[in-house]
Amino acid sequence: MTSKTNTSVSNSPDVLKFIHTADLHLGSKFCGISGMNQDLAKKLSKATFTAFDNIVSHCIDNKVDFLLISGDIYDSADRRIYEQLEFRRRLAKLSEHDISVYLAFGNHDPLSGWSAKIDWPSNVNIMSGNNPECHFYESGGKKKAAIVGISYKQSKTIVNLTKYYPEKDNSWPFTIGMLHCNLGTDTGHEPYSPCSVKDLTDKNYDYWALGHIHKPQIIQKSGPAIVYPGNPQGRDMGESGARGCYIVTVSNGGITQTEFIETAEIKWEKISVNVSRIPDENDLIKEIENVIQKIRRNSGDKPTFLRLTLTGRSPVHSLLSGDGVTDDIIRHFRDEEEENSNFVYLEKIIDNTEPEIDLGKVAEREDIVGDIVQISDSLLKDEDKLQSVRLKLDDLFKSNKGKKFIENLSDDEMEALVKEARTYLLDRFVGGDSK
Repeated sequence: MTSKTNTSVSNSPDVLKFIHTADLHLGSKFCGISGMNQDLAKKLSKATFTAFDNIVSHCIDNKVDFLLISGDIYDSADRRIYEQLEFRRRLAKLSEHDISVYLAFGNHDPLSGWSAKIDWPSNVNIMSGNNPECHFYESGGKKKAAIVGISYKQSKTIVNLTKYYPEKDNSWPFTIGMLHCNLGTDTGHEPYSPCSVKDLTDKNYDYWALGHIHKPQIIQKSGPAIVYPGNPQGRDMGESGARGCYIVTVSNGGITQTEFIETAEIKWEKISVNVSRIPDENDLIKEIENVIQKIRRNSGDKPTFLRLTLTGRSPVHSLLSGDGVTDDIIRHFRDEEEENSNFVYLEKIIDNTEPEIDLGKVAEREDIVGDIVQISDSLLKDEDKLQSVRLKLDDLFKSNKGKKFIENLSDDEMEALVKEARTYLLDRFVGGDSK
């Protein structure tokens, strides 16, 4: 969504407006997509840059005072000169509109990494890696914001950097802390600069502009505001949903609006469809067509990668379990979408359908088929038993080879795995026979 500028407010000398972004990952590669044509591959290769172009345009259109970028501008410590030159070109465009930029480098682009000796535009302020430093944004001869930040010296910065940040001085105006960090625990990200909400609150700042977590989220709205903008362009199905940045308006020293703006050039969507009422392959194809058209209508003319999960006890289960069937359906829809500029690219179909059998009746059988249902039901109803299965899989997930390719299963994924195993066995022992 785009933001609307309130002209009467924005002309006030007491109003401050800025955009907060992070995790641009310029030049990042998109993985796991097969069967792409040349035009699509080219669009993907430019997507992270296009997303940043959208941020630059929002800065100019909304006449913001400055742009904050909280780390991971590039995707690699050994950043290529192409990414650096393209990044500088976009910053120079902001300079032409008198928009300041504040940069704090993160774990993907630490100061220790190779960097070309490129002169930055005069509007760019880079945080050092020695200690947090304070920059004052001034307008009309008045200090309107204090911006405190630090860049990573090394990629694996695992110390809590907040302990080095100064507390807000009484003489400072609206104060912003910039930090690339892991807030709290169990975020699914590497624990770089781990810290707590209390660590941030104790500094008495007004806004914490964080980076590192790719999902956009406002941790708290005030006292202070703590915000992760997420990455402006999702790069795989793990980064589905809205992606963008935040535009923040400050009036008389307090935040009056924090608005999320979508910037992604390409979207990733996960959709689950219950097909229990679908009788045959013709209706299944029609249902998938309906899903694709709905996504297209809601995409804002942006190309979308779709992962479709089919669920429910359905007559089409036996069809879908046939060799190569889902691959053929995927190929059909990819061919259909090839000429659309706002295509919906069917990335994968996950078949979680089940045969049309009465599990309760099957569970009463005194044979191996009954045992399959009884054991799976027992696992799904007893958390301790389910965890015992997880422990048996630990060697697979913790091995040096395994952990490179697979992540630990969540509780929902463990349950799905049990159900999938049950369906696989019932297909082979029972098929559609519920007797």
